[in-house]
Amino acid sequence: MVFCYGNGYAQTDDRIELIRANFKYINSSLDKFDKKVIELPSELSESTEGGELVAYAESGKLRKLVLGNYSESGKVIIEYYFTENELFFCFVQKSTYNVPFTVDEERAKEMGLDEWFDEEKTEVEENRYYYHDGLLIRWIDEDGNRVDSTSREFREKEVAVKQSLKSLVGMIKKQAGG
Repeated sequence: MVFCYGNGYAQTDDRIELIRANFKYINSSLDKFDKKVIELPSELSESTEGGELVAYAESGKLRKLVLGNYSESGKVIIEYYFTENELFFCFVQKSTYNVPFTVDEERAKEMGLDEWFDEEKTEVEENRYYYHDGLLIRWIDEDGNRVDSTSREFREKEVAVKQSLKSLVGMIKKQAGG
């Protein structure tokens, strides 16, 4: 029995646990899924170094999409997770390099810089978006805080994530010829 206190926290927590279980199952099963990789030219990936889209399907149903956009100054990896072709989780990881990755120690000295690319100095921001029945039910921001579900920002993000996903699915269908 699930008890719901006023605004549904108990139900939401149960849904989050189910989402986490599905997330874990998908990531532990990737080697069993069908995999399709689509290389994205820079004009489609919105990055200077291009990108790729990787789709994982189980029995013909989409289970995970991974979009990687790469540039000299960082990268953005977006993972979308599905059950019954319905989005249930989106994980966004944005990495910002201390300097462009092309700047090694020698090049930095030639350019008069006292710093060169160092992976350990990369700043990483992560956002987690939890969905249920097509609606965003929780957003954990880059500081690890829950974003207020009644805020305008929350609702705008709900729509933005879905629009981005719709565009990617269209790209996959186009690549598949249908």
